[in-house]
Amino acid sequence: MREQIIANLVALAPDVRQFQADELYQRLFASHAWNTSHTVAVTMSTATELDTKPIIEAAQQADKRVLVPRTFSGRQMEFVPMTDAVRLEASEYGIQEPINGNATVKSGIDLIVVPGLAFTPEGDRLGFGGGYYDRYLADYSGQTVSLALDAQYFDTPEWTVNEHDIKVQQVITAH
Repeated sequence: MREQIIANLVALAPDVRQFQADELYQRLFASHAWNTSHTVAVTMSTATELDTKPIIEAAQQADKRVLVPRTFSGRQMEFVPMTDAVRLEASEYGIQEPINGNATVKSGIDLIVVPGLAFTPEGDRLGFGGGYYDRYLADYSGQTVSLALDAQYFDTPEWTVNEHDIKVQQVITAH
């Protein structure tokens, strides 16, 4: 399932992808979750994912505190404020992560933009298989939102949803 969705994302025509991405950004920036948040956690995207640079830039322009994830052993992660002093390096998965900086406590994060490969209207999410976000979100009480390109949006889960899978509160689509 993951491989098929990645293939569909790679095959998406650049102009269609850009049109959908622009719609997703506009809908995120108009959302209640975005407009009531002061601290936003967002991943550093890879080539196949929705580009998160516009989200990071919009958050910084809106004077929101931007946090990016850092992973460590035990498939755990934490979020570190993205400041001029923070240095990023590619992780073993090829994702840019901070190699310095202090983590922010979960209660200090208003909104997490949760990445994934597939989503449903009810917030079911197929991640990349590491379980990092499910572990992190298990006791997170803030707002969660995911952005789904058309190729990532399913009416019902076409994958196995496990008990430990954490739903996102809101899935924003381009349609």
